Amino acid sequence: MAATLQQQRVNAAIVRQLPETTDLFKYSDYVQSPTLENASEFIAMVVEQHLELLGNRIIGYVAGRSGVEREGTHGLLTNASVPVVLSQVA
Repeated sequence: MAATLQQQRVNAAIVRQLPETTDLFKYSDYVQSPTLENASEFIAMVVEQHLELLGNRIIGYVAGRSGVEREGTHGLLTNASVPVVLSQVA
């Protein structure tokens, strides 16, 4: 399945903000085969390495991405049955 338009936009924004991410192997995978899975893996890798820089934008994407099971307004969950407040996550 092809990457969603939202994933394409997020990935383009990532590359604009963090041009060094084009050196990541997950970015190469995404460019060679822009699938839903490769786009998600690239985003996840960037989030892991640059969360402090991307904050709300990526958290918002992850919480509301296509196919996510939502509890209220987003799809972020904890294992402690405590509601997640997006503004506090970022």
